[in-house]
Amino acid sequence: MQTNPDILKLRELIRDIDVAMLTTIDEEQRLISRPMAMQKAEFDGTLWFFTRDDAPKANQLSKHHEVNVAFTNTRRNCYISIAGQAVVYHDREKARELWSPALKIWFKDGLDDPHLALLKVTANYAEIWEGPSNLVTKLIGFAKGLISDDHQLGGEHQKFAVNQ
Repeated sequence: MQTNPDILKLRELIRDIDVAMLTTIDEEQRLISRPMAMQKAEFDGTLWFFTRDDAPKANQLSKHHEVNVAFTNTRRNCYISIAGQAVVYHDREKARELWSPALKIWFKDGLDDPHLALLKVTANYAEIWEGPSNLVTKLIGFAKGLISDDHQLGGEHQKFAVNQ
């Protein structure tokens, strides 16, 4: 079990987030983002997503492994950015472990879909922005920011290496 406090914090913060934004680099060197359904795997420094191995992002990852995964939890007023390396990964056992019936929307043949693959993102670096989630605390922080030079609005910003 992972005991790195930064990974444990990330695990807790992303646990209830259903969709993340995955950013890759396309053939023209543009940054392209798309929503990806989160898998119910405990974050241990690796994020897992289902994908098709013939999807444009799979081709993009064959040339540029660098990705960013962004998370928003507005209920907790928390925003997370995880940068890392991604690969298209074919592992039927891991796919079976992570599979959910809802994935049949994208993979009509389920685990037997010939293009079913996993996207394995190994996190290297993360940033977290957390602000107060209580409305009154948010309003007080906002008011303080308006009358002072404090632009943090009562929030915290952390940066750290993940898998180093």
